[in-house]
Amino acid sequence: MENKEKTWNYKFLVLEALGIIFVVMGHNQPINAFFNNVFLFYQFHMALFVFVSGYFFKDNEVKEFIAKKTKKLIGVYIIWNCIYGIIVNILKYVNIVNYGNDFNLYNIFVAPFIGSSNQFGFNAPAWFMISLYFIQLIYFFINKLLNKIKIKERISTAIITVFFAIIVLKLYQKGLLQSEYWKLLIRVAFLLPFYLLGILYKKYEKYDKLNNYFIFTITIIVQAILLQKFGRIDYNLNTFFIGNNYIIYFIASINGIVFWLRISDIIARHFENNKIIECIGKNTLPIMMHHLFCEFLLNLIISILNEKIHILNHFNQVDFQNNIWYKYDNSSNGAINLIYAIIGIVIPILIEVKVFNKLRIRGKSKETNNEKITN
Repeated sequence: MENKEKTWNYKFLVLEALGIIFVVMGHNQPINAFFNNVFLFYQFHMALFVFVSGYFFKDNEVKEFIAKKTKKLIGVYIIWNCIYGIIVNILKYVNIVNYGNDFNLYNIFVAPFIGSSNQFGFNAPAWFMISLYFIQLIYFFINKLLNKIKIKERISTAIITVFFAIIVLKLYQKGLLQSEYWKLLIRVAFLLPFYLLGILYKKYEKYDKLNNYFIFTITIIVQAILLQKFGRIDYNLNTFFIGNNYIIYFIASINGIVFWLRISDIIARHFENNKIIECIGKNTLPIMMHHLFCEFLLNLIISILNEKIHILNHFNQVDFQNNIWYKYDNSSNGAINLIYAIIGIVIPILIEVKVFNKLRIRGKSKETNNEKITN
């Protein structure tokens, strides 16, 4: 989600664009576009982002690596955690919403690292940034250690990460890690193998030459078997809607990633340099961080219109005030939910491109000018 090199790999740019679309649409059910009724969004979309991040792993000096990841993941998260904490508490004060925790040091700096990280609501989907940060650090230090003692790092790292995941998930399965304080560890343990898969895929990508029809046939057959045998193969690592069959979740996640990776390859070959794909793929972080707030703003506009001119009588004011996930006329066939999803994707991109990018450019220009004056 943050490496510039990815903009040069169009297949993975498409994959990221699809991934963030799945995240936003998954928050606006019922929408069965993009085969969601077959390859469920919640079956693989978070694992997909970790896989992509692993693909673009780059070794570096310890200080530089930690500084970069802390700034781009934890730093950005904390800043927006503060901003949304202020916003939601103002909205609570004027009786527009009834959700969101108090704005205090605990909810700013501690709560994001335990529980479900939903303390201020609007940035709830950004829980993923915290998990990704620790996933990257754990792999980085394991890799550094193995390099230092001159062990073949990829094989050994694979063994260590899988062993780590199995132990943690087994303990969770046995009911020994049920406290809120263990949730971050469980998320990291579950997702860490997908980071390794991304790294391994990059190493062996040149051998990925299987026929498209063969890949699609196998993945669809596997998907059909999983759905028929187990029913619910989707999971939620934020709210911890997750059962004990974590092996099935691993298989389902890998199957979804393989299917959409091949779809991304096909799209990349036929739609290279597509501006829409580039805009979405290059702005996954702002979309993930801000789409809920943008959808809330749409709800707020509908709420005001409903109060003033009484033409949107399906709008439930009580649900709007008490539930951040509420969507107007949620009983429809999904058309209105699709509008929410489009708003949740388009508005964060416009803000990022038109506002924040320009501010960054101005800031860099000022720094350059100051350097010139100083010299």
